[in-house]
Amino acid sequence: MEQLNDFKKIYNLYTDLLNRSLEIGFSKDQKDRLNDIYELRSDNLRREKLREINGRLEKIYDINEIKDYWDGIKYYLLTNRQFIGKKVETLIAKSFDRTIKKIKEMSFQIHFIA
Repeated sequence: MEQLNDFKKIYNLYTDLLNRSLEIGFSKDQKDRLNDIYELRSDNLRREKLREINGRLEKIYDINEIKDYWDGIKYYLLTNRQFIGKKVETLIAKSFDRTIKKIKEMSFQIHFIA
């Protein structure tokens, strides 16, 4: 599970193992551990995605580029909504808002100085 980087694949593996747990012979403790592993991996993947997005946003200085990036991220968030959650979606949206504000302020400063 640790090597998977896709929410849907992690969830599918988790549910498959959970559904086959009786057949495999998992004890209650092992099922609980599986759930813990799933939650931990999902949390780590959320943090990785947030870092990736914020890192990319720090390098964007063009309003068209951020709009293009938002279009891709918006689709990613929509397809992974059940795994990411509203809290993370809100954090990402706020990061985009801050970056747009930064770009507009920079643009204003450049026009004002020139």
